[in-house]
Amino acid sequence: MPAVDKLLLEEALQDSPQNEMCLATQQLSKQLLAYEKQNFALGKGDEEVISTLHYFSKVVDELNLLHTELAKQLADTMVLPIIQFREKDLTEVSTLKDLFGLASNEHDLSMAKYSRLPKKKENEKVKTEVGKEVAAARRKQHLS
Repeated sequence: MPAVDKLLLEEALQDSPQNEMCLATQQLSKQLLAYEKQNFALGKGDEEVISTLHYFSKVVDELNLLHTELAKQLADTMVLPIIQFREKDLTEVSTLKDLFGLASNEHDLSMAKYSRLPKKKENEKVKTEVGKEVAAARRKQHLS
């Protein structure tokens, strides 16, 4: 099964419906300005239609600018902090989780070794060494 590529928030922001809408409104504005040059053969009132289309084109351009500004502000106030949180904090938490997992495994191995020791008195030296090893593993686990 092929690996699934990750969709980064930055790429989703660039390839967003807001950008598609921005391009569509720009094209609409250009089309409206192109209609200004046409003769509508209405007999009278061509100037009214042309001025209305021209005004509508300006309104669409202004709407496009406002929409672009809104998308930019959303990116600055929401998407970029989420990206920074993901890159900084979540990476740190993941690293700490891995370190704690390693320390826990080491502690489990030390405890298994300690529990396999015979309970006789003659093994006090080995028992002391393994006890120190378990204590060190516990300290390491608690510090991570």
